[in-house]
Amino acid sequence: MDFLILIALLASIAQCLEINLEWDIGEGTTAITSASSLLRFTSDAAPEFTEWIPLGWDHGSMSLQHRDNGTAFIVMQLTPPSAHHQAILGKSSDIAQSNAHGTAQGPPQVLLEAPVDLQSSEPYYFKVEAHHDIKQNRTTYEGLYSSGDHWQYLGSLIMQYPTTNTTQSQLHSTSTDNNDLNRLISALATSIPPSTSTSAQSSDSDSDDSGSDENDLDDKQFYAKDDSSEDNSSNSINRIKNPIEFPTTPAFPRIFSGIRRLDGGDPELLRAGVYKSFEMRDRLGDTFFVSKAHAYLYDSSDSDLASVRHYFMASSYLLTIDGPH
Repeated sequence: MDFLILIALLASIAQCLEINLEWDIGEGTTAITSASSLLRFTSDAAPEFTEWIPLGWDHGSMSLQHRDNGTAFIVMQLTPPSAHHQAILGKSSDIAQSNAHGTAQGPPQVLLEAPVDLQSSEPYYFKVEAHHDIKQNRTTYEGLYSSGDHWQYLGSLIMQYPTTNTTQSQLHSTSTDNNDLNRLISALATSIPPSTSTSAQSSDSDSDDSGSDENDLDDKQFYAKDDSSEDNSSNSINRIKNPIEFPTTPAFPRIFSGIRRLDGGDPELLRAGVYKSFEMRDRLGDTFFVSKAHAYLYDSSDSDLASVRHYFMASSYLLTIDGPH
């Protein structure tokens, strides 16, 4: 009899259940450097042992966790995808705590956590910005969140990708159309200080003859090399000829939003969240709005409940898991 009771107790311990809404980002958005979204709760659908993930990708996420005893935290985490990668703690704001957890293989997962008052009636905005250092082959992720009028800076985490002995193997040349190239060249020309720029001194120069002298750029590894001669006596600005080089690894592979029942969560309690305002920006400053997504359920059993509703006019998605049968 005691053995049967033990079986029943073990069966009542709920395991993780997760529903993900993968963003359909389409073509031309492989160079994303910023992603943001909005989370809003439905009434009485925010029980303990629940994690809402407004922004997630293959090896990281920024989420809101409701833990036991009514505590809630904003969490940003990076998990190395292999033993050849390394997740590194970057900056930590005054409101956040840094932490690291061991993984089964490879370097540990790193986290930033900040306590927050969970207000189910308030919307929560999340944003993650990525900055890729081509020379060191690493991406720095900065997390921000807001439940009102001002953004709160959580901190930064760094993903170090496998390195080689040659810088060239860390770079990848992508084909760019003339509009993208001209837009970047124009941005470079306007960023040159007046004391060193000759575009302001020569009003009759060609409008597309813009670029940068090598002394005017601090981060030269982000741009293509120019084809100028060693003679710098000319008053014209050098024109960039070679293709622009971008990182081989996207900053946000497989972007998604979702809900996760954490270990110990009661499957009889409804977990829900409304997700909307999916927005991304790329390296050239273009903005992309996501209007389509695909839902996937993970670690589910036959008794688990899950649903997705797309409110087309409001451009929002309602995700739910668990609840009374």
